Amino acid sequence: MGLHSHKARQEQPNSPAVYVRHRVRCEACHDEKLLAFSCKRRGFCPSCGARRMADSAALLVDDVLPNQPMRQWVLGNCSRHGSTSHIHVVVSVPFPLRFLFASQPAVMGKVLGVIYRTIATHLTHKAGFTKPLARTGAVTLIQRFGGALNLNIHFHMLFLDGVFIGGANGQPMRFLRVKTPTKAELTQITRTIAHRVARYLERQGLLERDTGNIYLTPEAVEKVRPGTGREAGLGHASDEDPSNQLLGSSITYRIAVGRVRYELNQK
Repeated sequence: MGLHSHKARQEQPNSPAVYVRHRVRCEACHDEKLLAFSCKRRGFCPSCGARRMADSAALLVDDVLPNQPMRQWVLGNCSRHGSTSHIHVVVSVPFPLRFLFASQPAVMGKVLGVIYRTIATHLTHKAGFTKPLARTGAVTLIQRFGGALNLNIHFHMLFLDGVFIGGANGQPMRFLRVKTPTKAELTQITRTIAHRVARYLERQGLLERDTGNIYLTPEAVEKVRPGTGREAGLGHASDEDPSNQLLGSSITYRIAVGRVRYELNQK
């Protein structure tokens, strides 16, 4: 059976093409199928997602990651388990912080820097060196949703499983692998990350803490959307801003729009 294909382009008036596809035709039965390979639209597209995933993986393997052992650190609302290939560290992100990170990417980037420096310092010290004498590295992929497509920002971090030393005065660089982190080390890293992230957000005036609870400050919520009110909390900044309502519903696994939400509100 042979296959023939040709490109088909759909256009809108006064606009460039919105997507490109292949029409695949079987020579035997003459059945035709449409195969989209670049829709260039907002939302979820299996074809575009798979293509970008393959492109990103090829870039990392061919041009970015060295030929050295790697370890995955997943920091977010997840369970912990350890193996020789990856480590899941429990850093459960409270709902208000998920709302803050989703609304303010710049803040999320600063927090990611805090997390990276914490883990990098741990690896350097475990190898028996200080930061000026040894260096490590990581690649982070930021995932914005959980298994239920709820808003749950967490970081997948591919860390070198050790440090590079040398390289000064023409000396060759050498890689030293560190041992698998112990349960006690993971617990300490988790506590250190939580403390440093909270301290940074407090210094920025975005977070308030009391015994066992954390709150977003009114300033943090106002920065999400100018003029959205002064109420701090989980996406309740303003009833007039639909974006905040959608974020809050997605974080808390609630139905935000549609007939089901209307029916639940009537009960």
